[in-house]
Amino acid sequence: MSAVLVQPETFVGGRSKEQILAFMAGLELNMLQKDRFSVNVGQLITSQYKINADQRGWVGQIEDFSRKKGFEWISGFKQLGIELVLNEMNAHERDQYSQFLKHFIVKLIEELTPENPQFTSAWIDQWLGIVLLHTAWGRDLWTSKQLDILQQIDEEIKKVNVLHYHTPGISVDLDILRYQFMEVSAVVKTAEK
Repeated sequence: MSAVLVQPETFVGGRSKEQILAFMAGLELNMLQKDRFSVNVGQLITSQYKINADQRGWVGQIEDFSRKKGFEWISGFKQLGIELVLNEMNAHERDQYSQFLKHFIVKLIEELTPENPQFTSAWIDQWLGIVLLHTAWGRDLWTSKQLDILQQIDEEIKKVNVLHYHTPGISVDLDILRYQFMEVSAVVKTAEK
């Protein structure tokens, strides 16, 4: 499930809410109630974020969470799902997952070049869904210099004009921040060897 949350389109066949919900329904078909993602994520949203379920169930809770954050539904699904999965992992699994997620985030940052057509609404949804800077765990993945640059990148991405959300352009500031992050990260990798 942890890989599905990072890139549902790979496993589900798309990134629409309907496709994800159909996949989840099939996945949970023969599961016990207590093991179902839908049940557990609903409980997490209720207890952690004080968003109660209504007739829309856990799907509506994610809609409400995402709306409060200014996200698309898929970004909220990813954030909450990753948080749920992390809560269920032991320390070793969490460490492995953090390395996987960290590698994935670095690859996203590498794509922030002005000529890259991959900077789309899907890219932004991916960023907002997996870069968990609002959590201690998400911040602890990085050195203080990396974290500082990541927070600046996050702020720049959140400034993307909603009217041009489907075809945004890489700003000069984002390009500079990408370069700085890659430079700092290269120094970190050299120091680790």
